Amino acid sequence: MTPTPPHSSFVTVLAWIFLLLSGFGSVIGVLQNLMVHTVMLPMMRNDPLHGEAMAQLPGPAALMFDAMPWFFLVTLAVSLLGVVASFGLLKRRPWGRRLFIALMGVLIAWQVAGFVFQIVLQRDIQATFAGSGMPPESGIAFVVMQAFIGLFATAFIGLFGWIIHRLTRPAIVAEFAP
Repeated sequence: MTPTPPHSSFVTVLAWIFLLLSGFGSVIGVLQNLMVHTVMLPMMRNDPLHGEAMAQLPGPAALMFDAMPWFFLVTLAVSLLGVVASFGLLKRRPWGRRLFIALMGVLIAWQVAGFVFQIVLQRDIQATFAGSGMPPESGIAFVVMQAFIGLFATAFIGLFGWIIHRLTRPAIVAEFAP
């Protein structure tokens, strides 16, 4: 019988951190979905001016409002998947490690897509309000916001990539051997 390698503190701490974060995200996600589906959507559907207001929004902003229920459902699903993956990681299940790595990949893609969407949204908002007498400083504010959001997205992409790298190291993979 082959001796099982010792459990690394990296995997244990990582699993607990993401178990807590995704558990909290799941609770928040349930509450957000309840609010969106029971309060916001009925209120928007019953507002006679909703269609007019939506027609005046730039394309990405209108898409954001149209896709809001799906966005919150997907966010809840990702959080619940995070709970499952973190639990599998904590219990040193091979499927848990693979699922966690896949989840990190999804979160990297989410960061990239969110940053690109934010750039497109800000560009369209600036174009929409360009003739309305917006002060020139507002353009600087948009650039500063994009820089900070880009910095945070880059930091999270780096973090998630580093986690993937660590979880694919031979010593860590050996912990998950059946």
